[in-house]
This record gives sequence, C-alpha cells and structure tokens, in this order.
Amino acid sequence: MPLWEFSAWGEEAFAKARKENKPIFLSVGYSTCHWCHVMERESYSDPEIAGIMNANFVSVKVDREERPDVDNIYMTFVEATTGNGGWPMSSPDSSDGKHALEMTLFTLRKMAAGGIHDHLGGGFHRYSVDSA
Repeated sequence: MPLWEFSAWGEEAFAKARKENKPIFLSVGYSTCHWCHVMERESYSDPEIAGIMNANFVSVKVDREERPDVDNIYMTFVEATTGNGGWPMSSPDSSDGKHALEMTLFTLRKMAAGGIHDHLGGGFHRYSVDSA
C-alpha cells in the first residue's frame, strides 16, 4: 500500500483515524517544491517507511496551493514553535525533535493538571470543570 492513503484533508481521513485509533500524519507541501520531491523520493516512496507509517498513522498529503487554509494553520504553528518554517512541513527540524517533545510534554502535563482534563473518563475536553 502506498504511504499516501489520502490526498484530501477531510472527514474520510478523520473517520479512519478515529476508527483505527491512530493519529494523522500530515504532510503539507506543494507541487513545485524541490524538497517535497526529495522527501517523496527518498523517504515516502520507500516500502519499509510506508509500512511503518501506515501501521502507526493515517497519512494525509496536502498541497498548500489547494488548501491554503490548512497550510496557514500548521505553518503558523511550525514558525511559532521552531522559529522558522518551510516545506515539506513534515521534514525533521535541525531541534533532533527534543525541543518539540519537551514542549509537547510540558503542555500536556499542564493540561492534565488543569480544568480541561476529564478526571473520570480520561482525555481532554474543552468544557470539563473542576469541582473547586
């Protein structure tokens, strides 16, 4: 099976992710991006990598020119958290991912300690409230 099961950002991919309890791996790039083609050729076309990705994620490829709204949301995040941006957006940063992992874990721990953590059912919900 090829890596890119979905080339559209939408409900079909989200439904599959929910059904299989997998996160979405989102790659935002565009058709004339040199490095997007390099990643496609050197990483995403490799059957071993595709197998690992498909076993653990629902992979969605988005062309930034077709979905500038999706690109804008995620590029804003990438720029805010790494200090720079570019395409393909899913390429590893220089910050071996340790900075991103530390930031994610810090955020999740603070969320778990706060009011949006559902202490009974688990997970995070926007409208959960603490008894205090």
